[in-house]
Order: sequence, then C-alpha cells, then structure tokens
Amino acid sequence: MAPLSPIISSFYETPQSHYWLVTQEPMLCCTILMISSRYHILPGAGGTSRGYFIHTRLWQHCQHLILRITLGQEKTSKAKTRHLSSIEALLLILEWYPRALHFPPETDGWDSDLALLAPDWRDPPVTDDDLPMSNRWKEDVVEPTKRSDRMSWMLVSNALALAHELGVFGQGVQTLKADSVAASSETDAYVELLDSRRRRLPLLLFVLVNLIAARIGCPSLLPATPGVSSMVGEDRDWVCFMTSWVELTRITKEITEQYFPPLRNDERSQRWNTTASLGKWRTVLSKWLTKGSLIDRPFDDILYIETEYLRVFINSIEMQSFVEENVPQSDLPSQANTVEAKDCLFLTEVVEGSCAILDHIVLRSTEQAIRYLPNRIFLRVISCSIFLLKALSLGTRAAALRDALNLLDKAIDTIQSDCPDDIHLVSRYAALLQIHVSRVRQTFSMSGNNIPNMQSQEEQREEDPGGELPQATDSWDQDMGLPDSIFSDDWLSLPLDPLMAPFGAWDETGQLDGLDSAYLDLDFIWNLPP
Repeated sequence: MAPLSPIISSFYETPQSHYWLVTQEPMLCCTILMISSRYHILPGAGGTSRGYFIHTRLWQHCQHLILRITLGQEKTSKAKTRHLSSIEALLLILEWYPRALHFPPETDGWDSDLALLAPDWRDPPVTDDDLPMSNRWKEDVVEPTKRSDRMSWMLVSNALALAHELGVFGQGVQTLKADSVAASSETDAYVELLDSRRRRLPLLLFVLVNLIAARIGCPSLLPATPGVSSMVGEDRDWVCFMTSWVELTRITKEITEQYFPPLRNDERSQRWNTTASLGKWRTVLSKWLTKGSLIDRPFDDILYIETEYLRVFINSIEMQSFVEENVPQSDLPSQANTVEAKDCLFLTEVVEGSCAILDHIVLRSTEQAIRYLPNRIFLRVISCSIFLLKALSLGTRAAALRDALNLLDKAIDTIQSDCPDDIHLVSRYAALLQIHVSRVRQTFSMSGNNIPNMQSQEEQREEDPGGELPQATDSWDQDMGLPDSIFSDDWLSLPLDPLMAPFGAWDETGQLDGLDSAYLDLDFIWNLPP
C-alpha cells in the first residue's frame, strides 16, 4: 500500500530499519499497523475476526496518542509523540480511514437517539449540519462522508500545528546529531532520513491541507505555495511528482477561491459573473499538460486522476452556472431540451474527463487490487460519477450516453467486487449509484422513445389538429440499454432539474430546498460535495 501514497519513504521497507520505527516513532508505527489490519486478513483460523479485533484495539491506541499530542502530554521516553513521524501518521489516516469512522462512538447509549433526537420547544435553533437524517442512504453515504471530512480537517489541523512547532517550515529548525558514543552508519542514515522527511513535509501538507479545505469549503490553513529549492539531493521522481501535484493543487485552490468564496446565500448568484474567465483556466490546464506530460513514473496514477478531475471541475462550474441561469425559466417541459450547440463544450469536457477517471479505475482493477487505493482516489471517483450524471442529464448524444452508462456499470461492478469490507464508504455508494444509473437509463429510454417520430407527429398535428398522436410501441429492457429507436446521433436530455446545480442546502426539516419529499430517496445524490 505504501507505493500508492507519497507520504512514506522507502526507508522502512527493510526489516533492518524497523528498530527506529518501533522505538522512536510510536505514532507512525501504530498507524501503519492499524491501517494494515483493516486491509489484510490474518492467516489461520479466525483470521477475519482476529483482524477486526486487532484493528479496533490499534485504532483506540491511535486515538490515545492523538490525544497526547493535542494535550501536550509527552512521556519521558525516547519514543516521542511530538515527532516528524507523527505528522506523517496523521496524514496517513487521511488516506486510509479506520473502520470505526462508519459507526457511532462506543460511548453512545443504545437509546440516545430516542432521547436526544426528539424535538422539544425548549431546544435552541439548530443548523442544517445538525439535522438528523434517518434515511438509510443518508446514513450509509452522506453521514460517513461528513464524519470523514470533519475528522480529516481536525487531523490535518493538528498535523499543521505540530509541523510549525517542529520547525518544518524553516522556523526554529533543530539539526539532529547522532550521539558520538552510539553513532554508527545506520544511525547516521536515520538522522539524514529525518532531515529529508522534514524537507518533504511542506509539499505534502500544502497538497493535503488544501484538498481537505476545498472539500469542506473552509479557507486554506496553508495559503502560501512552498518552494522546492530545499529539495536538492532528494529522490528526483518524488520531487518531480510533488512539484506537479503542488502546481495542480495551486490551480484548484485559485479556482475555488475565485468561484466559491465564503459568501452568504443571498450573494451566491453574484459569483457567476466571471464565468467567462473559465477559458483562462482551461488554457492554464492545457499549458500544464504540455509542460508536464505524464510518463511512466511512480505516483503518475495520482497525477492522471487529479488532472482529469481538475478538467471536470473547471467545466462543471460552467455547467452549474448554466443550470442556475436556466432553472427559473424551465417551468415548461419544452424548455428542458433547449441546450444550444454552443453550450455543449463544457458538457463534452465533463463527460470525457469523468469517463477517463472511471475507465482508469476499471483498467487498474485488472492489474492491481483497487481495494488498497487511498480514500482520496475513491472520493474523486464519487465526485466524477456525480458530475457525469449531471452532464448526461443536461444533454448528450445517444452514443455517448450508451458508452457512459455502460462505463458506470463496469465501475460499479469493479468497486463492489473488490472492497475492503461491506461497510466501506465506496461500497455503499456503489450500491446507491447502481440504483440511480438504472433510473437514469430508464428515464432516458422513456423520453427517447418518441424521438424518431417527432417529425411525423408534427406533420400529423398540422394536418389534423384534433387528432390523437400515435403512441410509441418500442419495448425496453433495463439490462439491454437504450431502445433501438434511439439513433447514435440523437440528442437526448432530461427535464432541467434544480438538483442538477451542485451543493444544494438542507432545510430545517432535513429536506432539500424546494423539493418534494418524494425525490429524496435517491436524488440527494446530486448534492454530494465534490
């Protein structure tokens, strides 16, 4: 799993180096064991059950160590928690969540929901985020996502605070020196490794801090882009990769700050006045691709997914702007299909970019188990699948629709067949997505049955205004795809829905603003965060 994330160096790949991991870096050691115990089944009888128990105990100890770091409770020992390795450990937890994240705290009483969720006239007003969501899909998908985002934000905040304390950013750096009595070549190598890890951390923190900040909509805790001048002598492939990732993160950060500033709801519409400048960001991304072409290097999987996601993200802003501008005018069903050809560039870019990410995951599953991928990549898959469904609903050619829906089916099968466990967020989301894709396919089929007959129906209406229109007789099987009456170059779209505009709000009843509760069994999928 280590090669899937740039956080840990290759120093601990050899057993000879494990002495320092066990005796000097307790937080990192416990975190590695905790993550491994979730994703690897122990051999022998009862391996799965023993693995669950070991994982739970290790996570409990990780929480104890995190509490010691937060409260400054350092022991008089050579195994220090206020250590560079603790920063790496906190970042690793962002990449691979503990299983306990999907469950309520152990200290919660079994009847707490009965006693504490019932409304009372003496209760103060609650915010949207505090509203209980009893729907099963919201409990399985939305709530774990919110918990993971909140946990990630607090962990990365602790990591950043500890990094400042330890002089990671250049202030108060203490140069470590090996004891002259116990000095050896191995000890010197470990001390040099610590200096190297210190130089690597600013780049890692910049990327992960801004990634979490963008996901939860908070201002960045680390706005300044770190330099790479201090990385002389480091692994060249790692430096090239991180330089590219930092640049992509900087572009994403600037786009987010421009189009998604922390505004009040009544000011939300004003941020779309600069939609025309999206062309500038498309040019910036194109120049980056030309300058930093991807080759077969470690971690290029990450760069490929991040690049395609940035492409989707840039064009999804224009897609959201289009929906918000047209929803007030979409009272009549006939206005739902008025997407002009000049408006299709952002749709094409979103569809192609999203399909590229999904296709990459499907192809990767044939070479390596995807169950070990970091949660960061799974969240990108979730986001691009939502953007893909939005773009398809706004309008696409029938051939592209067939390909995209088939690719979604393959991605769903791939995820469901190779998950760490049945409680993993992505496995629950795949089950939800499977139902939603089936509904979208059926809706497109029903709306597309009349396409070949539109012209003849118009002619008949002109000849016989009082006559009845012929009914479509094409049959359709959900598992067979779209009906044969839909040609590959037909333009298909669904009625314009306010839910296609991302990032909708929950009202005081736990419902989505302005929507009938009948839509809420599945349609809240439109509003999952990016």
